[in-house]
Amino acid sequence: MSKKFILSYLIDYNVGDISKNSIYINYLKKINNNKKFYVIDMTHFLLYKSKKNFFKKKIKGIVYFKPKNLFELFNFFKNKKVFVVGPVIGDINAIFIHILLRILNTKIIFINFWGFYLNIGMSKRTLVKTSFKSKIKYFINIKLYYYFYRFFSTLGMLPKISYYFEASSKRIDGLKNSFGHKFYNKFNNQLFKYFLNTKRINSIFYDRLYEKKFNLLEKKYIVVVDSGYIDHPDYKLRTHLSSQLEQKLRINHYSSLFYILHKLKKKTKKQVIFCLHPKVDYNNNCIKKEKNNFIFVKGQTEKFISKSYMTIFTGGSSLLNMAILNKKKILILLDKDNYYSIKLVSSLTSQINLKIILLKNNLKINFNKLDFELNKKLKKYDIFINKHLIYQKNTTSFKQIKSYLKH
Repeated sequence: MSKKFILSYLIDYNVGDISKNSIYINYLKKINNNKKFYVIDMTHFLLYKSKKNFFKKKIKGIVYFKPKNLFELFNFFKNKKVFVVGPVIGDINAIFIHILLRILNTKIIFINFWGFYLNIGMSKRTLVKTSFKSKIKYFINIKLYYYFYRFFSTLGMLPKISYYFEASSKRIDGLKNSFGHKFYNKFNNQLFKYFLNTKRINSIFYDRLYEKKFNLLEKKYIVVVDSGYIDHPDYKLRTHLSSQLEQKLRINHYSSLFYILHKLKKKTKKQVIFCLHPKVDYNNNCIKKEKNNFIFVKGQTEKFISKSYMTIFTGGSSLLNMAILNKKKILILLDKDNYYSIKLVSSLTSQINLKIILLKNNLKINFNKLDFELNKKLKKYDIFINKHLIYQKNTTSFKQIKSYLKH
């Protein structure tokens, strides 16, 4: 790795308070081979200036750099080989930032260390029907700018991903079968490749297991990893619902969910830890009225999964990978009207057979039979672990990435 090599974390717009990403930034510092690790704030070059405060609480050992003009920006990048982690595509407000990254010949790195990436594009398309308005909303909010960006990256006006580090072999195999990769193999031309170099790594959950950060012998709790349902930002981006319908769905969902949790708590005599989703504002009575019955936590999900007797998911989550790697009993409780979560979870169940139950009023469950089924499914976890979570044993993902970048 060159002495002039700089690995940095770049802010374009959607990052939010940088202190909330301290774990990720400290992870990146382990890859960096330079004494200084930079967080580069390029929000001065947004089309519409942001009033967000990205530095509410600064992280130790980080050099913060916010260029006020093009001269400062170009001077910083001059005679340096700069790799940045942060923006992949962004949005239209950050388009000038991405043009500048292309002009500066910046090398963009994308890291997926979560394991299998739950993706509605890999779900069964006939599984759930969606309304025409929801399809239009999804196309405008998600797909339109994505196609725009990919088109202009092909023309060389916007940057591509120089290095894509991925934990799941399924994702890598998918890229190898893409048109861009096939075109490259035939003509030795990367014109249509968006990910120029793809390398497999271990998942971060294996890193933590390898570094013995959790005591997996504990099986103290029933842990619920909540998706936030209709209040999750991703759901709102994709779905067109009236406020009245949202309220009805919310009440029905949580009443059915808590009915099951009360039964489980009584049957197992174990405390229920309800992990609130970090991106969701739970300003509703559905949660408030259960405050005395369950323990509600936020920002501690991984800690409690490691201590779980059973882990319950109410939607798609990357933490399903952690629960599988840690050999936890997994139960997925889905609302039949939550098409987004059903699609996400179906992408996962194409890879591993997990127990899924659709919620309904006064649902009857044979808990002894359920426990037997969950124990039986534990035996099938190893195939998934080898395909999506562990690439090389006795090493960490950040050491693998650092080794790749040295060459």
